[in-house]
Amino acid sequence: MKIAQNSGLFFAIRPLVLARYLCLMLGLFGILTCVPFLVSLVWGNPATSWSYFYLIAFSLFLGLYGFYATRKDKVHIQRNESLALVVLVFVVVSLMQSIPIMSYGVSFMDAWFEAVSGVTTTGLSTLS
Repeated sequence: MKIAQNSGLFFAIRPLVLARYLCLMLGLFGILTCVPFLVSLVWGNPATSWSYFYLIAFSLFLGLYGFYATRKDKVHIQRNESLALVVLVFVVVSLMQSIPIMSYGVSFMDAWFEAVSGVTTTGLSTLS
């Protein structure tokens, strides 16, 4: 079986391009995280509100960096880089989202499981 050489998966992943697009995705994550931040403010949970605040600030900082880094260079993302980006976004966002969940006194593994469940929208839960 001969595989075509012009297929998009034969090129090497460029780490800087992947990092720039990951920063852009994390900036969007920071914007979307404003909703649970506002809910935690309304419900009056200061520990969770502060963890969401720091998470939003960090994500927006990375998003602005990604925006300014990609604005000059018109580098297009390759197919293999987009596949790697999807994996990185799921892993990084679920790890970041587990931090506010741990403010409720949940262990790291349970918080990470809940965050993965939320990111992938499976609806599974280990919490009562």
